[in-house]
Amino acid sequence: MNNRHGIYEKFWAKVLAVFLLCALGAGIVWAGIGMIIGASDYVSADSFYETHHVGSMMEENGRSILINQLYEGTAVDNYTNSNYLYKTYKRNNYGRYELTDENYSGNDANTLIGAEKTLYFEVQKDNKEFFRQYKVATAATADMKNYDYYMIEMKVRDPLLYRDRLYSAMEIYNMYKPVSAYLVPAVTIMAVLMALVLLFAFLAAGHAEGVEGIHLLWIDSVPWELFAAVTAFSVFAAGAASSAILDVRYAELRLTLLAIIAVMMAGSLIIYAFLMSTARRLKGHVFRQNSWICRGLAWCRKFVNMIPAVWRTALIVAAWMVIRFICLIFHTEPEAVSIIFLTDIAACVYVIIAAFSGRELLLAGEKLTGGEPDYRINDEKMKLMIGPMRMHARSLNEIGGGMQIALEKEIRSERMKTELITNVSHDIKTPLTSIINYVDLLQKEHTDEQEKEYLEVLARQSAKLKRLTEDIVEASKASTGNISADIAPAGVREILDQSAAEYQEKLEQGDLHLITNIADEDLRVMADGRLLWRIMSNLFSNVIKYAMPSTRVYLDARRDEHGMVRISMKNISRDPLNISADELTERFVRGDESRHTEGSGLGLNIARSLAEIQKGKLEITVDGDLFRVDILLPEAPAE
Repeated sequence: MNNRHGIYEKFWAKVLAVFLLCALGAGIVWAGIGMIIGASDYVSADSFYETHHVGSMMEENGRSILINQLYEGTAVDNYTNSNYLYKTYKRNNYGRYELTDENYSGNDANTLIGAEKTLYFEVQKDNKEFFRQYKVATAATADMKNYDYYMIEMKVRDPLLYRDRLYSAMEIYNMYKPVSAYLVPAVTIMAVLMALVLLFAFLAAGHAEGVEGIHLLWIDSVPWELFAAVTAFSVFAAGAASSAILDVRYAELRLTLLAIIAVMMAGSLIIYAFLMSTARRLKGHVFRQNSWICRGLAWCRKFVNMIPAVWRTALIVAAWMVIRFICLIFHTEPEAVSIIFLTDIAACVYVIIAAFSGRELLLAGEKLTGGEPDYRINDEKMKLMIGPMRMHARSLNEIGGGMQIALEKEIRSERMKTELITNVSHDIKTPLTSIINYVDLLQKEHTDEQEKEYLEVLARQSAKLKRLTEDIVEASKASTGNISADIAPAGVREILDQSAAEYQEKLEQGDLHLITNIADEDLRVMADGRLLWRIMSNLFSNVIKYAMPSTRVYLDARRDEHGMVRISMKNISRDPLNISADELTERFVRGDESRHTEGSGLGLNIARSLAEIQKGKLEITVDGDLFRVDILLPEAPAE
């Protein structure tokens, strides 16, 4: 069923579903009673008086009449106003039956009779509680010394005048007889409709208008087993109440059926609430935590997992052997044979699962050792494995994942080493080549103007080589932690303003507009002011070299939710950033592949190491051409 127009969340749809369930349930109960009656051939007879039910009730009342006569002398008091007419005869010593009791009156002689039956009873003289009924008089034992013999002529009025169980039975017959041929199709159709409505109710359970996800009710926190016990008790009580209602004599049939349907509907509503609560628990993934059985099984599983796998297997085999030995002692009993058969099946299943698990583990080991670190045992196969082997399968999958990560890191490391050697060689070779060439020119014949020009180039290239050497030394010290840090509270505003002022002129030359935003003017961090200034200096240098002209540079500082201060610098890159954020912090790596800009590529690497020395960290984010650096440092405690 599609949730078209959010039908699962509509309150009126759920109320309509409950109403339909009650109506269909009442119809199924009513038709079901008719089917049960029809199954006993109650409504198969052409006339009510021809039914087997009437004959059974006549025999039941005949026994009651005989008991009243044996202990009270007559049954007239109980059958004065009755639908039953009777005459009781006792056999004398001459084999003749003499009239002993009757409830016929003068007007009853002309009464129409719907059914009649003659009953014969044999009663022990010493103990009148021992008597039996037989079909015809010739079946008597003729033991006149020990037994008395009675004959009862039973008749039923037509029409019935008094409301009793027979009258109620006639009402039921008249109700179901005309529709007896349609009961089975009606129940089938109503059962299908009820299943569809129940399916909708299950799908809609837990959904509510304006609420995201599954909406749980307070009753869903009640332990599931307790709710199930209350539901089972309610069903039992509804059945007992229905049985008690049926036993109420002289009750009108319609009222009896309505009372039974009402009681059963009350029990059905409790069942419905239980089923909906179960559906919400399953959808909300809270079934296990609100179930005593699941908690107990989890505890047992945890306890079993504490036992070593070898001992666990030994205990299982020992238990199987003990059970089998005990059953073999009583092997002639069917129950013992059944237990042996079941335990043998369980043992075979265990062995098959163990063989399957071992095969999958062996295959996984061969794949991993054969150079396929990306091989995994899928979840469906792991669910079929035995506990310890399932844990081993997870370990193999984790080993494969670890090998894959290690392999990727190794490949990346090798690539970075190659790039490092290439970049260092290029950065050192360029100024060194210039120095060698211009020294060679100075050694040759040249003019005073040329000498001046050559010396300027030598000074510039030697200064560049000096800066590169200093950067390499500083990067080495920073990465190895050989730089001392004097950690103390430092004002964020002062350091940022000082850095911005230092590079303001260069920012203007690059047509870059700096926008500073500090959430709290009194924001302070635990850092070394000198090292923090060096980090900001490196970041500003990076912006001046690589930011796109005529753009804005954002410098922000604020607290985060983890007690840290976040200093962020964002700018738009001049060249496409064709390198990952992690690689930008590696040594001698720049965002431009042509390496036509000045710089050693060590600035971000040094900044990251300096941040870590101050118990902080540096994060880089690349989103298209947006380049962002975040410095996280501990916030200084309030003074």
